[in-house]
Amino acid sequence: MASMRNRHGANMSSDRDASGSPIGTFVLSGLTSGLGRAVLEQLVFETCPVIGLGRDLSRVHDVVSSATSPVKLVDIDLENDSEAVTTVADSIPDTLEAEGATPLVFISNASIIEPIAKSLDLDTEDLNRSMRINCLSPLILANVLTRKTLAKGRTLLILNVSSGAAERAISGWQAYCTSKAAFKMALDVLAAENSHVKVVHFDPGVMDTPMQQHIRDQTTENMPQVATFRSYQSDGQLKNPAEVAFQLLSVVKSHLK
Repeated sequence: MASMRNRHGANMSSDRDASGSPIGTFVLSGLTSGLGRAVLEQLVFETCPVIGLGRDLSRVHDVVSSATSPVKLVDIDLENDSEAVTTVADSIPDTLEAEGATPLVFISNASIIEPIAKSLDLDTEDLNRSMRINCLSPLILANVLTRKTLAKGRTLLILNVSSGAAERAISGWQAYCTSKAAFKMALDVLAAENSHVKVVHFDPGVMDTPMQQHIRDQTTENMPQVATFRSYQSDGQLKNPAEVAFQLLSVVKSHLK
């Protein structure tokens, strides 16, 4: 195993199987910033084939340009209606044949924290947007990938970038807590119904990302616990996304053995 440190100062390691083949083919959502970008950088370093799903994909062209393995970017807006997301999901490039019997790994990372407000003040459209991006659209993707891998006799590992908000109520986060909890349960049902699918829920904790900055910018009226999240930064408790990406992929590898 070769190792080095990336531009964030975080450890990176190249891990391929004994034959020199990549550990899997990866579908990654939400790859243009924060943890998603850090995961993309690690996958490119490890020369794993990647299908990246997201918007504003020009933001990662510098990462993709350094890749020596196939990296395909698919423009998809998870806020779109179900039919549009399904159409894009069905058109995801099929690289399974090229990688022999390696599994497909779907890292569902894309999500939004908005809207943050008291439940009775929430706008219906904002609630709908949260459910589409955090639950419905990634679930459509997961279902499509389950059908594709079943047809080809391949294993599918779904790593859900989850949150403590999927497990406990946080005032002001009705939309986020609900959508994250719903997606977690939906994936568990999918795995229960399909023997070739394994689901792993990965809670990255609090990281130094734009989402955390947005949380710190809230008022106590909208989010009574905002002082706690501000203290994470002032007390130096925010994790480096690159270090979390390294940990995330270590979890993936442990489930592919």
